[in-house]
Amino acid sequence: MITGRGNQSHARVPVVREAVRRLLHLLSTRGVVLDHNEHSPGSFAVRLAPITGSQSSPRKGRGDPVEPALPIELPTLDGLSEATREQLRTLARATLDSLGVRAPSPRFVHDEMVRLCAEFAKVIPVGASANEQEKRLADAIRRALESLQDDLR
Repeated sequence: MITGRGNQSHARVPVVREAVRRLLHLLSTRGVVLDHNEHSPGSFAVRLAPITGSQSSPRKGRGDPVEPALPIELPTLDGLSEATREQLRTLARATLDSLGVRAPSPRFVHDEMVRLCAEFAKVIPVGASANEQEKRLADAIRRALESLQDDLR
């Protein structure tokens, strides 16, 4: 990825390079970028994470065997209140926007909502009542949205 050194920037401060560095760090924490480094003062070498491994599987060291994925039942948004769905939709759009996806289709937003819901469901106690589970889901969505907004500042 070529950003340039910032020689033509005001006061020769490399604005684009710093923005790209922050974005690469964010994408690394999200599992989209496997690793990156500054190749030269005006470019970055970036290695993207494989698509099959980027959906919340732990990072494997080199030489570690990759375990085959077990088939899992896909989560749905059935049973969620409209308020929680709208909150989840807002988070999905913000997440996609932070990854550079512009004008995603409604289906793409829905798929991201389902993915996010599945991630949050992993930490919500199964024995809790439906109302308590939805309350915890709404709280988790709110915290994630706040965190994403903080990361983008």
